[in-house]
Amino acid sequence: MRWIGLSKSSYSGLYGKIMPFIFACIACISLMACSSRPTDQPRSVAGLFDLRHWDFSQHKTIELSGEWIFYPGVLLRETSIAAAGPGKIRTVPDFWEGADAAGKDGQGSGTYRLRILLPHTRPKLDIRYTTASTAFEMDINGIQLANAGKPAVDPGQALPGCRPGVIIVYDQSDELTLVVRISNHEYRNGGMWRAFQLGERQEIENAKMKDTVISIILFAFFTAIAFNSATVYLFRKKERSQLYFAFFTLILALRPLVTGDYPLVEALPQLPFTALIRLVYLTSFLPIPLALLFASHLFPDLLSLKLKRWLVLPTVPFIPFAIVAPLPILTRIIFVFYGVAFLSFAGLYFGVLIRAVVLKRPGALAFSLSGAVIILTGINDVLYASFVINTGYFLPYGLAAMVMVQATVLSRRFTQAFDMVEELAEKISHANKDLETEIEHRKVIQSELEDSLIEKNDLLKNVHHWVRNSLQMVSSLISLEANRTKDSLQVERYATIKTRIQSISLVHDQLYQSGSTDRLELRSFVHELLDVLITCYGKEYDCDLKIDIHSVYVPAKVCVDFGLILTELISNSFKFAILPRGIGQIRIDVIHEGNELILNFADDGPGFPSDFTPEKPLSMGYRMLMRIVASYSGTCKIIPEESAHVEIRLRLPVVP
Repeated sequence: MRWIGLSKSSYSGLYGKIMPFIFACIACISLMACSSRPTDQPRSVAGLFDLRHWDFSQHKTIELSGEWIFYPGVLLRETSIAAAGPGKIRTVPDFWEGADAAGKDGQGSGTYRLRILLPHTRPKLDIRYTTASTAFEMDINGIQLANAGKPAVDPGQALPGCRPGVIIVYDQSDELTLVVRISNHEYRNGGMWRAFQLGERQEIENAKMKDTVISIILFAFFTAIAFNSATVYLFRKKERSQLYFAFFTLILALRPLVTGDYPLVEALPQLPFTALIRLVYLTSFLPIPLALLFASHLFPDLLSLKLKRWLVLPTVPFIPFAIVAPLPILTRIIFVFYGVAFLSFAGLYFGVLIRAVVLKRPGALAFSLSGAVIILTGINDVLYASFVINTGYFLPYGLAAMVMVQATVLSRRFTQAFDMVEELAEKISHANKDLETEIEHRKVIQSELEDSLIEKNDLLKNVHHWVRNSLQMVSSLISLEANRTKDSLQVERYATIKTRIQSISLVHDQLYQSGSTDRLELRSFVHELLDVLITCYGKEYDCDLKIDIHSVYVPAKVCVDFGLILTELISNSFKFAILPRGIGQIRIDVIHEGNELILNFADDGPGFPSDFTPEKPLSMGYRMLMRIVASYSGTCKIIPEESAHVEIRLRLPVVP
């Protein structure tokens, strides 16, 4: 059993569960076959049915089966039978094969005759007839009382028909002569496929009414199930199994109307015979692929796409065949379809359903058992239609049982889904309550944090304000000291320190004014810093400033360090390039690329001394500049030009 994915022990356990059920179904069908006709029921012999000792009050009905006299190739009435010769003996139920009816391949025409001897004391009698294949007329004691279509020897003149019914036996004589004229030019086999029934009038009428009511009940039952499944699919398109189940049961709803007593013909007497037969075959062909598709969506993980194609596709070509194929050909492929359908169902049963049962999938056992019932009742109907057994058509009841089981399984699935939804809704409700409590708690914490943040920001602003005032005080003290000394070198040093302090003070001033606690816009800071620095050097010069700087927000510490670097470069340019000449140009370009801040600073002065290197600066200012650059893992590069040109790259810290 490796091909269906089961171990030997698993299959043995499943075999022990399902096989007793299958044997029980076979036993039931066998019992019905044995009990379908009383063992002491008489049969006609050589065209004579002696019922003189038959008690119709005890045995309500009797089948007119047995030996009838048959006249092949002719359609006769009672008055012309004597001239036709002795005839042949054929056993009814009967179906023609080959040239039995003077035609070929089961087609042709012929006349059946039966004499019935009745008891003198009897109730009022009726005869219930099924349709004969494919047109017939019936006379009782020379009077035509029933017909379906118009039989004819010439195929061009024959009119096929299908209309079972009941006729009243008005003749009260003790002998009835039945003459049945039949022609078949459409089906694979002609003849009296089913024996007529003779019986007590009320019993016959009740039996026909019962069968009609059962057909209507089956139609209503299947239609209601189909409507329910279609409604579920309309509201939930993901449930493809409901769609296939709706189509499946809708086709099954038509089946009772086009079989048995053909209630559809009674409702639509003008329905063409060809259309009726095609409906019969369509209702046989369509349910199989729909049932396979339905099952494949119930257990999609157990049915691979390849296996699904192998099971479904062989049954599909029969559907268009039922629509366009000529009836003689169409009626001959039914047994081919039975074989294909049986193999497809067997593949589904053993390849999917048994595995689903072993894996304890919901509904798998019920589906497997109902599938076994369908297979067994289908086999029974095939054998009954082939006159191998005399049980009856049980497939509609098997289908009804299967549909009921599947509807129950699907309903149970939805019930469980609703239970799960309700359970999840309850859990979600509890979770929402917990979340609401948590949210309220977090709101309190957030409010406290916001208050703390406001307090912190106020404190930082005050700190910046205090630092700025302190730096301004230090700057004022330095100015006082510079005014007391006459040493030009000391004055220059005091001025340099003052510019550095003003650069740092400017950062805190902007932080205080902007309301920000940690970040500043670099472009506005640089412009303001340049204004402050240039003001420090008076107005006895003509300096052309060219500034190109990107708008970028950087931490306060970066502004402080960048301001010190720029202050050192500006001071050197004024000291060596602008003040000595009274005129000059300074170009400042600041670019932000990735996490690097790139400063290109140049003036039009004499440039750096030939022995100057940033790595070994002599002045205190450049040593401070290089320490700042090193703290940012940056670089300071002297661009070789006639004037001074410095490129400084600072790696900015990554802000989370």
